[in-house]
Amino acid sequence: MRFMVALALMTVFLAPALIAQPAVKGTLSGRVLDDSTGFPISNVNVFLSGTSLGTTTDEKGEFVLRGIPPGTYELVTSIVGFLVDVRRVRVSGAADGPEDTRLKPMVYDLPMVEISAPDPGEWRENLKTFTELLLGYSANASACTILNPHVVDFTVDPKTSVFIAKADQPLVIENRGLGYRIEYLLRQFEWNGSILKYNGHPKFADLEALDEEQLVQWKLNRRKSYQGSLQHLLSSMAQRTIRREGFLLQLAKDMSLARSGVDRKPVGPDDFLTPTGMPFEQRLSFPDYLEVRFLREPAERGFARFLGVERTSTSARFSGNEINYQTNLGDAPEVQVSWLRMNVFSTTITADGVPADPRAITTYGYLSYERLAEMLPLEFISTSKEADLR
Repeated sequence: MRFMVALALMTVFLAPALIAQPAVKGTLSGRVLDDSTGFPISNVNVFLSGTSLGTTTDEKGEFVLRGIPPGTYELVTSIVGFLVDVRRVRVSGAADGPEDTRLKPMVYDLPMVEISAPDPGEWRENLKTFTELLLGYSANASACTILNPHVVDFTVDPKTSVFIAKADQPLVIENRGLGYRIEYLLRQFEWNGSILKYNGHPKFADLEALDEEQLVQWKLNRRKSYQGSLQHLLSSMAQRTIRREGFLLQLAKDMSLARSGVDRKPVGPDDFLTPTGMPFEQRLSFPDYLEVRFLREPAERGFARFLGVERTSTSARFSGNEINYQTNLGDAPEVQVSWLRMNVFSTTITADGVPADPRAITTYGYLSYERLAEMLPLEFISTSKEADLR
């Protein structure tokens, strides 16, 4: 969902060279210290955001993460009583080691205040709203459960009426549709009634299947979730397989579901991807909106309801933006149509579709309809390829 400015075209012969080279998985190691004393801290959670790659520090405050696909990640370090540390790390070889991480102790300011218990009924309604917004509206969302909802507090800003959710501990989410247990470190969640701003750091772990049949079903569901996802799209861009994978890309000045009224320009990966000098990544940049249609499968029935439109509508509000339909919507609610807009001038992506900055792209349309309930670990493709080879 984000924006770009077109860069020089990548030469046709160079693109396959960037993809063909084998990716050597790397290792990250480091040490976590108390910033106030300099002493090492043990049992600190250290993980790469959006992956299942994580560990804890030993008695010396040291950690090692192995088997990391090359790319740029957010390294998250957290433990109760200290401020969370998030830093960007680039894994490019067999061994990389960030400098010591120094965690700052959390200081609690306890002014004299009158504490009143929240209304249980109101809290349950707020939780229902929060859960739906966070997990999304797809069919798979009904298979997800937040196991520790009591860690979430809700407030409404009296001036702006913005709905705010905060959690003092990671949310533990069980996704029985995809077979994952997710620990989600919520950093921001704000909803003004039309625009949702949220971000966090998920850590994935496989659930234990009841039997072989359930394990097979999870694998099928994961493949289905991957199809048409943002990672699938970015990977198809990087590997120059857009059409083969079922994507149709067009640049547009605005978002519109109508087939006329907004100028569109058909584009391909070479129009907005350039080399970086590293064999495992390319630089992505484009202007305005990139309209994406995924033609391999229809949109879920709930997508039209998410848009808030009917097939005969001529206008509607969508994602906080006014969309003027100059023709009837036709097949719009049945098509997986999305828009990307860049929040920065450019970002890098790997051949597996992993962006260096997960907040560099804003998604609208179908890609914003599918949320946490459809999320897969960033290393999903790498591990799937290895499993297929075995």
